[in-house]
Amino acid sequence: MGNHEFCINCGANDLHEGIPCDPESSEQKSKMHNLTITTLSAQDFTDGDQLLLHAAFQVLVDHNRSENLAEYVDLLEHDKVADPAFIADRCPYFNEALVLYNWWTVDRPSRIDPWGEKVLGRMTGEEALIEEDRQYAEDTDMLVRLVKIREILWS
Repeated sequence: MGNHEFCINCGANDLHEGIPCDPESSEQKSKMHNLTITTLSAQDFTDGDQLLLHAAFQVLVDHNRSENLAEYVDLLEHDKVADPAFIADRCPYFNEALVLYNWWTVDRPSRIDPWGEKVLGRMTGEEALIEEDRQYAEDTDMLVRLVKIREILWS
């Protein structure tokens, strides 16, 4: 075990091989990986289970924005030159990624807030608890589905 030194400016564990830290340097930027989770507020405390969920889906959202999964699925489905075995193997993964992306960006944000419904008198406390548990289970199922297709999240 040796000593490990870290750059105090950016956290790099190699001290930039003796080169002064310049976070704006294209070489150093290419080694940095930042994840800005747009669905969480920096002002609020977030439990680890929710942080994991939001971080994982932010990776999917960022990947879709940079790679345009829908365009890629269309290309695979209509490409006569591509290996049919590759298309049959990969297309379901990309289709699943689109389903998950749409669930995260459209369906999930439009879900009801069970505790808000309780405050408004539209749900009892027991109904709100049941709905919260149902939503948590749905989140878990979708996170598991995302983990199963993570191999396509390359650029």
